[in-house]
Order: sequence, then structure tokens, then C-alpha cells
Amino acid sequence: MLAITWESALLLAFTALAARNGEARAALTWAYLGHAVAPGVLYGRTILTGFSRPLLGLLLAATLLYGGGMVLYLRPNLAWAHAGWHAAVLAGCLYNHAGLARLIADTGRVQPG
Repeated sequence: MLAITWESALLLAFTALAARNGEARAALTWAYLGHAVAPGVLYGRTILTGFSRPLLGLLLAATLLYGGGMVLYLRPNLAWAHAGWHAAVLAGCLYNHAGLARLIADTGRVQPG
């Protein structure tokens, strides 16, 4: 699953570099957002029943940050929108990593899906 996630992220990144018009940019935004929430959709039941509240909070914060970044990504004419998008993605990544650290602390190990 991790390999598929990173491969799709690389594909999205290369597609974003090739996209020049607004329509392609909007389509990529939905693809990025889907990429951000896909683990929650795929493993929703396990996440909701097996994870602690602090861990759920970290994962929800990461998803909201990614979503907020997408709003900035769609509005490239706003001042500092691109920098804000990068900041939101970086913050989302940090929350995801904090969630992983919390998962390891809660279970004592990383359990395969």
C-alpha cells in the first residue's frame, strides 16, 4: 500500500509539472485531495474503531491542512498562495508523522494492514 501511495504521489507531481491551464490544475486538485483522504476511506473502520482519540485528532488535522492547501492551490492569483500551499502540505505531513509516532506509542509496534 505504501508503494502504491508513493507511486501515485510521484505521478501526480509529474502531472502537475506538465499542467499549465486552469482546467488541468482543478483536476489535479481533486486528485491530490483524493490522495490525501484515500487511507481514511480504505481503512475507515479500522481507523475509527482501533485508534485512540489523540491519534484520530492528528489524522483529522492533517487531512484538514491538506484540504486547506488545496483551496490555496486553486487560487494561484492570491498573494503568497503557492507558499501557503507548500506550508499547508508541510504541516499536514508533520501531523501525519506525529500520528504515526502516536500509533507506535499506542501499540508498541507498527501493525501491517
